[in-house]
Amino acid sequence: MLTVEDLLHLDELKGITILAGEKNIKNQILQVNIMENPDAFDWLTPGEMLLTTGFIFKDDGAMQKRLIRDLAKMNCSALGFKLQRYFDEIPESMVKLANKVNLPILSIPYDYNFTEIISIINQHHKFNQSMVSSLEVSMHNKMYRILEAGNGSKHVIQKLAESIQNPIVLLDQNFSPTYYADLPENPIRVSSILNKQKNVQHIQQFLNEKINSSLRFYQDPMNLDFSFGQKTIPIRIFPIKKNNIIISYLIIWNTMHELGPLDIIELKVAAQYLLLQLQLEDSLNIESYQKRNEMFFEIIRNKYQNEDDLIQFIKYYQLKTDAIYSIVILETSNNQSQSNRQMMNLSTRLNQMLSGYRQKMICIEYSNSFILLIQDPPADEREYLKTMNTIGKSLLNQLAKESNDLDITMVIGPTVPNIKQIYISFQQALQTLDIYNSDASFEHSTPIISYDDVFLKHIIRDHLSIDGLHKITERFITPLKQFDAVNKSEYLKTLQAYYQANRNITKAAENLFIHRNTLLHRLNKIEEILNISFDTPGDNLQLEFVIYIFPLL
Repeated sequence: MLTVEDLLHLDELKGITILAGEKNIKNQILQVNIMENPDAFDWLTPGEMLLTTGFIFKDDGAMQKRLIRDLAKMNCSALGFKLQRYFDEIPESMVKLANKVNLPILSIPYDYNFTEIISIINQHHKFNQSMVSSLEVSMHNKMYRILEAGNGSKHVIQKLAESIQNPIVLLDQNFSPTYYADLPENPIRVSSILNKQKNVQHIQQFLNEKINSSLRFYQDPMNLDFSFGQKTIPIRIFPIKKNNIIISYLIIWNTMHELGPLDIIELKVAAQYLLLQLQLEDSLNIESYQKRNEMFFEIIRNKYQNEDDLIQFIKYYQLKTDAIYSIVILETSNNQSQSNRQMMNLSTRLNQMLSGYRQKMICIEYSNSFILLIQDPPADEREYLKTMNTIGKSLLNQLAKESNDLDITMVIGPTVPNIKQIYISFQQALQTLDIYNSDASFEHSTPIISYDDVFLKHIIRDHLSIDGLHKITERFITPLKQFDAVNKSEYLKTLQAYYQANRNITKAAENLFIHRNTLLHRLNKIEEILNISFDTPGDNLQLEFVIYIFPLL
């Protein structure tokens, strides 16, 4: 591999001397380029040597210093400076800074042609290309053996971290950590950062601000410094992409070893294998996730085929057979439909939240809902409802922070004495949700409802015959509906408002936005239409009962 030191001893380029950064004289030169455009160093390849006359920064001292810092950070092998064109000598500030950051600066005689320098270096570089090719082949073989042995992406990341001697974090498209591989000598442990949710959110916000869509076109890692408290962590970001669509990110925790050109080669090869493995794992995960959800759903609906299915379910989730259980439904009604991947991610996030509670709670996604299986809830009913309401408020607050477009209703099913009867809790939770969604009298601004809140309506709907419901409708509802249709009046609505206000005339009038006398006039008319009297206790009882069950009719 041709180094800066080798270049200084080439017979064809004897006039070139080193003026700064001698500590990195062993830097490897992978290729050479000319820099006379202000944007050129944005696309610098690690191990590249740049040649310049200084034209782009001849009148800009700040740019001169920024250039030195950026080239050092991006692992430029050396900066070749041609004098006596725009500079008689290299500015002292650039030399001092280059020595500080160990960036070699070479002085190139005026009569040397850049094209000739590139040609000479490339001739000596041909042999070096074979070394690069050999490294690529070696890395391909290493990655192939890992995957052939049945090891997954986590193992690939661990081996890559050991190879480039830096910790690595794999992030998904939303910058959420998937896996990480740390190393024993790492001074800033990855686990100490990622094990705290607030730190993960801080990293996600930082990357959202710093990274834009142009990263998908990068051929080499992007350099960033991540500040965490008093610590600054230099990171290198490399996208794992397919057809310029990013599916994941590799974050190199650059705390142990400055990445060199050969490390970048290994990183690129590993990324190719990670792309294939991640796509395979993603497909398998979704398939397994869907099968697991289907098994869960069959159990809670009491539709499983045999006792072995139940035993498998209990073993998979490590459940108790003799514990008390219950079901809670979280129904989402977001404005935008969620994909399988998005719902799966949200389900994973929910399970992470649930792990912080005393009760064991398992969450699965089904359609547009999440179903929670609760193990060992409080046996006392009042304590159970109080506990689940507290947990519900906490969960809804956390989910609101995760996504602004999620509107969630939480429905609490009753407890059952064992896992075999869990379907009873699920059925009652579904019935409660149905009543809640169909009954406009509920206060929907507080989206937590339990089976106890609709106990009487459950009894009525389950045990009152269809014929009985029709008779109630014909006696009290149909006459008002027909009169309203003919006269374009609102007597049925008025009757509902009257009883929903607990027969308070003033409150009912306010809710209807009408005068108190107007309400009294309407109530008199209702008495006439239905042939009843609000002063008769029996008539009042019948009417209040009808209004209560009206959403079920």
